[in-house]
Amino acid sequence: MLSATVGSSQIVGDIHRFNLSDFANGPIVDGIEYDTDVAIVTGIGVSGNNVYISNTGQGGAYDTSTRQVRLMTVDNPMVLTSTTDVSSVSTTQLRDMHINKDEDKVLLGDTGNKLNAADWPSLTNHTTILSPLGVPVSGCCWNHDGTKVAVVGSTGNANIARSYSLSTAYDLSTASALSGTINIANVTTDVTTNGAVTGVKFNDDGTKVYFSTGENFNANDKIREFTLSSPYTFTASDLTTPSYTLDMTPYIDKRLEGDTGYSNASVFDSMGGFDWSADGRALFVCITFGGGATSLGTPAHGNKRFALFSIKV
Repeated sequence: MLSATVGSSQIVGDIHRFNLSDFANGPIVDGIEYDTDVAIVTGIGVSGNNVYISNTGQGGAYDTSTRQVRLMTVDNPMVLTSTTDVSSVSTTQLRDMHINKDEDKVLLGDTGNKLNAADWPSLTNHTTILSPLGVPVSGCCWNHDGTKVAVVGSTGNANIARSYSLSTAYDLSTASALSGTINIANVTTDVTTNGAVTGVKFNDDGTKVYFSTGENFNANDKIREFTLSSPYTFTASDLTTPSYTLDMTPYIDKRLEGDTGYSNASVFDSMGGFDWSADGRALFVCITFGGGATSLGTPAHGNKRFALFSIKV
């Protein structure tokens, strides 16, 4: 089973600093491979003992046939315990989601260049930010109390980030931009037109932000850590140079080769997202992968497989 019970980590008072460097060379904990009716897995959120994943249709870049959030538990990740259709809130391809710590609010980003929030799981009290970036949203997250939001998006080689403040927690209609749109080219200098920024998360006190990038065939799957000068607020200077970069390729290679027998060269895969355990000591990662046209004749977005695993310190 996936476990967030781990060894020592840097803790200051009650704050877990989520140091990305702590996870370098960390062991994979019980990687789980799924071959189910799940299509493209686009995001992951961990809250307490629950692990949420978002998935969307696999028929093409803007397939809207499926828009769901699925739930499993940390203790029993082999079983998808529930499925929630979120098509009433996210009307185009679902790209990321984040559940708050109380598990009563959801944040959804989609290719329609929208950021959506609603009560969870009823999906009532729906609020929206239209065109937060000017490009399709690919990652989003709340801060610890729902008064700040981070959003990232990409199109071609353009990768954009922005942060917002909410005067009413979890209500996007009260959002004010804390920054203009910031071109985060330095986050993705090694990502080609086949890849993009795929996720974003804060640490618990907002002094750090993390971006994940994913690319076809696992060439540039990375998570980068940046230090922020003001909590939960991006500036262009903050996002110039990462304080640490964690290369996810060895971990994803291990998942692919250990459980599927496929070589990295023949497998389409991309890092779909990441999240931390509540104590910041376990890093949960999901990837979507498939056999590729040459080996399995699968669609462009894989053969409905994904893997979920955690790295611990």
